[in-house]
Amino acid sequence: MLAAKERPDETITVCPAREITAPHAPDLALGIPRHWWPDPLVNVHAARIEEETLAWFRELGFGERSIWIVRTFAPADYAGMPFPLAAPRELLLLAKYLSLWLLWDDVDVEGRERTFPFCGPAVLEPSASGVTTLFGATWSALLRELATTMSPAWMTTLCEAMDTWSTAALKEARTSKQRRAGLARVSYEEALRSRIDTIGMAATGYLLEYARGIELPPDFHAHETSLALKTLSGKIVGFGNDIWSLGKDWASGYVNVILALREEHGLTMLEAVRRIIREHDEAIAEFDRLARALPSFGAAWDKHIATWVQDLRHASLGFTLWESRAPRYAAFKMLVNGTPIDPSFIVPTSLAPRAAAATASAYAPHP
Repeated sequence: MLAAKERPDETITVCPAREITAPHAPDLALGIPRHWWPDPLVNVHAARIEEETLAWFRELGFGERSIWIVRTFAPADYAGMPFPLAAPRELLLLAKYLSLWLLWDDVDVEGRERTFPFCGPAVLEPSASGVTTLFGATWSALLRELATTMSPAWMTTLCEAMDTWSTAALKEARTSKQRRAGLARVSYEEALRSRIDTIGMAATGYLLEYARGIELPPDFHAHETSLALKTLSGKIVGFGNDIWSLGKDWASGYVNVILALREEHGLTMLEAVRRIIREHDEAIAEFDRLARALPSFGAAWDKHIATWVQDLRHASLGFTLWESRAPRYAAFKMLVNGTPIDPSFIVPTSLAPRAAAATASAYAPHP
């Protein structure tokens, strides 16, 4: 088996996207069924909440460097694509939440290996000893805002999910550092489990309830099918993340499912990418199969649960679309033997014009 960077049959380079003139590989396309595409594709209130989100960071004391980083997240798309039907008030809070989450991950978790104690008094008490940083104070303020709408029990479950995420993210950051130093190898299963845990869809499942102004019963969230749907959502979004961050992760040595798969099985990079795309599409099919198998949780809840499942589809696709065009991923692309790794989306023909108009990605119409 050849080591990851020792294959004589492929030349891998990473360069600025603006310098790429070669055509993309036509067979690299993610298949998305029609019922996964929302209408509208981007929340109609998205554009107006971006500047409000940036202003919020300024008001809280973040410097211009942090503001610039948040702007590269494209907050309008980052909230507006996963939450296409949220009302303006909820969308603004979600844009703040998602942008803070990603900035905190980049700066404090990955950069300084520092987390925030989501489970404890620091969550809702600005004077608590756990709030000792600007990020901590901002999380506390944002969670207090959420608590004006959501119940204490809901806040507890969200914070537990965030605490689980931060533990996994810190572990992944440390593993990546060891990998860069040549002190660790990551198997495909380890990379996949890490990506599912760190992509954040478990916590996002609760944010979907906030967006709709409802709290689903605990027995639904604890049900094995609900848990499996959240895991599959994490897999779908995680695959998209690692596909479009491939060039960045290759250059930085960060944990990536494609790189782990390639190294473990001696695949070419294109073979590994094609397999991840296939697994992405299989995860979507499995999600739909399990969604159809959900039991009844009572007449009072079944309609709300069906809405939540559809919202989870929209969020999974929305984050994937954002990954395909976000400046943090789009700036640099990997080329394998001169071919850019930048997959398109296979969408139903009737949706292709609307989808193409709303995103910067290339789409391949499909009957």
